[in-house]
Amino acid sequence: MTTRATISSSSHGSIGRYAIRLGLSLLLAVGPLAAVMAGFVPREVRLPAIVVLCAGHLLMQLVWFWHPGTRKDHRENTANFVGIGLVMAAMLADLL
Repeated sequence: MTTRATISSSSHGSIGRYAIRLGLSLLLAVGPLAAVMAGFVPREVRLPAIVVLCAGHLLMQLVWFWHPGTRKDHRENTANFVGIGLVMAAMLADLL
């Protein structure tokens, strides 16, 4: 294995971890649709359930696939993450 492959696999995780992340991502993407279409969630809590599942999906995507952090090469991602978090908080406050 080359050094490049070793660095890549250690910083981003294994195939198994990506499979778990993909499964959770699909679950969080299908959750809001199932809440509305299949009626799994009672009508009075449907909108909050959809908002929470969508916010969770977006946060999961940002953290697991965008890699914010304190390292110098991740600081721009972290600044963008904070900005997106503020926009999400404003949207959630408006929706709920």
